[in-house]
This record gives sequence, structure tokens and C-alpha cells, in this order.
Amino acid sequence: MTKRNQPKFNRYFANISRECFQENRVTPERVLGVYSLNYNDREAKCYVACMLHRFNVTNRNGSYNEKELELLMVKPNSKETPINMKRAIEICEKEDDKDRCERAVKFTKCIYAHKNEFSYSNNTSTANRYRPTVPFGFGGRRTPSPRA
Repeated sequence: MTKRNQPKFNRYFANISRECFQENRVTPERVLGVYSLNYNDREAKCYVACMLHRFNVTNRNGSYNEKELELLMVKPNSKETPINMKRAIEICEKEDDKDRCERAVKFTKCIYAHKNEFSYSNNTSTANRYRPTVPFGFGGRRTPSPRA
């Protein structure tokens, strides 16, 4: 993806995210809680499944579409998916659950657990590693309110 296409993708991403939030009646804080506080929030987990489905990473039942996933993970300004990323995808596709929402969260947690393994540079020193982040670009550190 070129820098020129980035704003268009950001708008597209934001629209899909908004639709998935509305469809699952969930807030960003609740989704963040699934990742940062391990909340067991069904609607928030289904938001993750919705995002994966809307980006064609999964089909309706939650099975993975490896080709689409690799397209999302290509290097900036390139058409290649890093070898390490392909390995992480292979590992994480094995994260399985009968429930598509649970499977989506397990998969994304696995991808983020392997995040440092598929950095775009060959420099793997600790100083150059990024802190793990929550999927789908959530920004600030807000504490979600617990669900009953």
C-alpha cells in the first residue's frame, strides 16, 4: 500500500470498524478489555470476528482465508509478505475454537504474540522492538468498565 492510498484505507477501515461496533453493540473500551484485561465479553469478541470477516480474512463460520490474510500483512511499498509473517500465520491459524468469536480473539492474540517475529527489518535488538498493541488500531489506554 502506498502512502497515497493510506488515507483512503484509513477511512475504509474506520467505516468497517464503526459498522462492526454498531452491529455488535460494543465500544472500543470493551474490545480493549478483552485484550488488556482478559474480559470475557462476547459482544467484544464478536466485534473482532466481524472485523476479520469484513476484511475477508475469515468466512462466515470463521475459517481462515490465508491468501487475504497475507495480503493484509504485506510489507509497506511491496507486494511481499515476510517469511516470518507467513510462519506466524501458519502457527496462529491453528488457534481453534468451535465459536467463531472466540477463535477470532485467539487468532489475533496469537498474531500479536508473534508480532516481533515478523518485523519488517532484520534488526531484532530489543531497542528496535515495538510494544505489543491491541488489534485494529485502538489508541489510548482507557480502562474499560467491567461487564456484568
